[in-house]
Amino acid sequence: MTSDVTKDSTINGTRSSSSTPTRLGAVALAATMLAACQATPGGNDAPQHILPSETTVTPPAPPVVAQQGPLDEFAMRILGTANANATLAEHQAAAENRIRMEQANIAACMAAQGFTYLPDLRFPTVSIVAGPQPGTREFAEQFGLGISSNMPGMPGSIVEEGRGGYQGDNPNFETQRAMSAAEIEAWNYALYGDQRTQVDALMEALAAGELPPVHLFGCLGAAMNPQYSSDGNDEFRAIHAEFYRFRASIDNDVRLDPLNLEWSICLAEQGFPGRRSPQQLRDDMRAEWQAIHDYENLSAMVAHHNWDAQPEGPPNWVINRLNELSEEQGLPSAVAAPAFRELEAVLAVADVDCREQLQFDARRTAIEQQIQQDFVDLHRNELEAWATWAENRRAGR
Repeated sequence: MTSDVTKDSTINGTRSSSSTPTRLGAVALAATMLAACQATPGGNDAPQHILPSETTVTPPAPPVVAQQGPLDEFAMRILGTANANATLAEHQAAAENRIRMEQANIAACMAAQGFTYLPDLRFPTVSIVAGPQPGTREFAEQFGLGISSNMPGMPGSIVEEGRGGYQGDNPNFETQRAMSAAEIEAWNYALYGDQRTQVDALMEALAAGELPPVHLFGCLGAAMNPQYSSDGNDEFRAIHAEFYRFRASIDNDVRLDPLNLEWSICLAEQGFPGRRSPQQLRDDMRAEWQAIHDYENLSAMVAHHNWDAQPEGPPNWVINRLNELSEEQGLPSAVAAPAFRELEAVLAVADVDCREQLQFDARRTAIEQQIQQDFVDLHRNELEAWATWAENRRAGR
């Protein structure tokens, strides 16, 4: 929808995406999955001013439009997510509905393999992190484009806490207590998948700049990823693929070119030529940040690790100390990262200045909503059927 400071690779009701998932995204997803594989279910480790240009023409007042586009409405119905203006209670309800569906899917998947799994319906406490919101000048001054500072708990993000706790609170704890060691191993394999297969898949996905296929992460992985909301019904596979292909293409639609050109001229006037659009700016900066930290080195480290000798993985491979690790290995991040952060902060403020001057966000939203409407008009019957099926699935019908 509107041009946020960062954009997700997954589709939700408030943001669109033009970029494929980053290598870091693939590592993060796989790290989350593998961490789950190594944990007992329910354990404690569970989750500046603009100089006016003589050639600048003040744009007309932007249209007043709703924050949700017509395809966004379908996306919320299909994925069960909350909308852009949702209250905290609505975010809480969306999280609980998601967990109910995930747990039901896990139980069904396990039952299909001959195992008993009791849905774990302990719900997290959902909060919205306070602070300057993405897209504002205050956010840009503190966090730049949200790239080098990107971390859990950024202002405006939705945080879920408190679903872990004592392992005995998990309804499957007593089930496992009654199993033999061999039965527990088989049960865990069905739930979490094969860690060695996951590592191979992660390496292939990193090389392709994609996310690893979640079905390799057992019943838990298949149930956790909302992009697989059409699993189990071949009727929706075609519209599923077209839906995500379309959402990834929105930023490249030619109807956005005139507006992006105005933004590009504005940014050049501030001393930053060659930037074609806010999304291209962010994509280029993310690529530079990744190059600074040499994620290929991390990939090679994981690929060549002796998993038999150290099944917990190489030191710090879950990237919680990636900066320190890179510096220890003589990589350029210790020198390049501060310079990157300085440039990122200046670019972020320039971006906000130009977007405010051009009323960029509201104008882009209006254009994107028309793009979405064209897609909905073409595929309305398929989308309606898919959304109805997904809603019934979450409701257990």
